[in-house]
Amino acid sequence: MPGDQKLTDNWSAEARLAVVIETAALSEIELSEYCRRKGLYPQQVKTWKSAFLTCQQSAKVQSQADRAQTKAGRNRAQCKPKRTHLLA
Repeated sequence: MPGDQKLTDNWSAEARLAVVIETAALSEIELSEYCRRKGLYPQQVKTWKSAFLTCQQSAKVQSQADRAQTKAGRNRAQCKPKRTHLLA
C-alpha cells in the first residue's frame, strides 16, 4: 500500500505507480488532499506520472523498433538469392 514507508525515496516502483493510478482522475484540490493524507507533495506525484509516461513511450518506441528489425530480417531472408551448385 502506498504510504507504508515514511520516505518516498524508499517507495517501490509499484507503490509509486499505485499513487499515480489512484490520483489520475483527481482534481488539483483532491490531489492536494490525497497528498496531505499520504505525506506527499503534489509535485512528486506529477513527477512520478511523467516518469512512468516517459518510460512507457520509450518502451513503445523500442517495441516498434524491434518489430521493424524483425520484419527487416525476414525480408532479407526472403530476398536472398538461392545458391545453386553445379555438380560436375
